[in-house]
Amino acid sequence: MTVEQEAPVESRRAPALEWAAGLVLIGLALWASTLHGTDLKVYRAGVHMLLENPERVYAPGLEYAPGKSLPFTYPPFAALLMVPLGLLSFPVANGLHAALSVGLLYLVCRDFAPRAASLLPERWARFCTPVLLTALACWTGPFRDSLAMGQINIPLFAVIYLACARWGLGVLAGAAIGLAGAVKLTPLALGLVPLARGRWRMLGGIAAGFLVPTLLAWWAMPGLSRQFWLSAVRDPARVGGVGYWDNISFEGVLARFGMDMKGIWFLASVALVFLVFAALSGLRGRLDMPAQLGLAASAMLAVSPISWSHHATWFGLIVYAWVSVARSTGRCRAALSAVAGFFGVFMGIGMPVFHWAAAQIPGAEGSLAWKIFASMPALALVVGGVLSFRAILTMPGRPGLFGRPASFPASFPVRIVRRRPVSFTTKAVRHE
Repeated sequence: MTVEQEAPVESRRAPALEWAAGLVLIGLALWASTLHGTDLKVYRAGVHMLLENPERVYAPGLEYAPGKSLPFTYPPFAALLMVPLGLLSFPVANGLHAALSVGLLYLVCRDFAPRAASLLPERWARFCTPVLLTALACWTGPFRDSLAMGQINIPLFAVIYLACARWGLGVLAGAAIGLAGAVKLTPLALGLVPLARGRWRMLGGIAAGFLVPTLLAWWAMPGLSRQFWLSAVRDPARVGGVGYWDNISFEGVLARFGMDMKGIWFLASVALVFLVFAALSGLRGRLDMPAQLGLAASAMLAVSPISWSHHATWFGLIVYAWVSVARSTGRCRAALSAVAGFFGVFMGIGMPVFHWAAAQIPGAEGSLAWKIFASMPALALVVGGVLSFRAILTMPGRPGLFGRPASFPASFPVRIVRRRPVSFTTKAVRHE
């Protein structure tokens, strides 16, 4: 194993400069996003309606600003969880949401930065530190837009990641995924990971984490729960137009081209879930936790009826997963790296930026070319799943689709970077 160790730090100013640069970039990202908090206002409107007139929580629209209304789309338990946001003033709630989101994101980056650095060229790996990675994430599309709108995506993503990092694929991490699913249903798709790994205790944790708060909310608010689970949840149009340009799911592609084909969407979704499940099963023991979550998240975003681009806070883990699959199998390396690079850059820039650029060109918005372009993230999610499946079928020592290779390394080689506080001037010294 090759171990890299930086030379002794010559100046103590480097960590201070690193933190200063990171905090300035984070502050600029928050300023640029304007933190208008549209979705946070909708959450607060849902809470106010819950406290004043519960029967209208799932009305077609709740007025969150004069003359503006949007529906509240979360389960009853989420409405209960958001009550503190409704009791605080909007500026305080908005500030607390931004601070909590950035703080949780930093904790995620403390664990993820060394993993990401192991996949980067040496000249870039030394800059992959938690604070700089947090700053970079705040500028990328999904995180920037979630912060701007006051969305719940970042806290849910962080809670799931940190739980899995702390407790592994066990019952407590499963409970965290289930709890997130009780707030917003889509995280339940991450159950693909324990299902493929045969981690039944984690699956039990997911079930308990979802059912306990859901049933408690049903006990406390039976009428509202009945209204959501028997009616509102079955109408994806409540979340928005399925064919809207910001929807990066497979069903969004079909709707964008005017194809109302539920059968095709269902069959394609089942096929993609199977491919990702097979990849996770075939690579068990050879992918670390973030890569496994990333693979499952790619299926989650693709098969959900509506996946707005700001829902894709998992895109960094998805990119990491595809590159990890290529390295661990030695197959489809160029193709998986290309798809990962494209998806990372596309989502990093963000769909709203591309939409703004298209709107500056007369006739571009709504054109066939724009519809094809807006469908590229969904295509990348599908291609990444197909390539991951192909990689496990053709990798050395593959005894069968779901068997465990007898002669393949237990994990792909990882370059370990041991750091003292990062210096921007010191050079790496290699020790064999």
